[in-house]
Amino acid sequence: MEEQEVETANVKDEDRKIAALKVLQEMYSDMLNEYERLVDELAKLSRVNRNTLYNPAVLHEIEGSAHRKNFEQLLSLVWIAESQLGDIIAMQRTVCMIKRSMAEGSIANKEATAEEKERDIDHEKLPYGTI
Repeated sequence: MEEQEVETANVKDEDRKIAALKVLQEMYSDMLNEYERLVDELAKLSRVNRNTLYNPAVLHEIEGSAHRKNFEQLLSLVWIAESQLGDIIAMQRTVCMIKRSMAEGSIANKEATAEEKERDIDHEKLPYGTI
């Protein structure tokens, strides 16, 4: 009876992790779409290749340039981009941690079931001699 309760708790925990992972992945996708729109606008204003705007160092360089030139609109866009990029990276880490936790849990479950499936062999009752 106790084993069944533990197994049910593990299944519920896995279901919660899967649901959380789906929600986080949807949020991550929305964040990336929003960042793409911001990158397009930022690339136009800064005249920088949009592919480099995923690098925090490039954003920092643009921020310094906009600050020196007193270009307020570009400066505010860079600040927003830096903030969003930090959020995106944090979301990536969270999703990776949940996936790793789920993988470790499934490995532990497989090991537990493998241990249960091992049989205890009674060598005395075997029809042949054991070495």
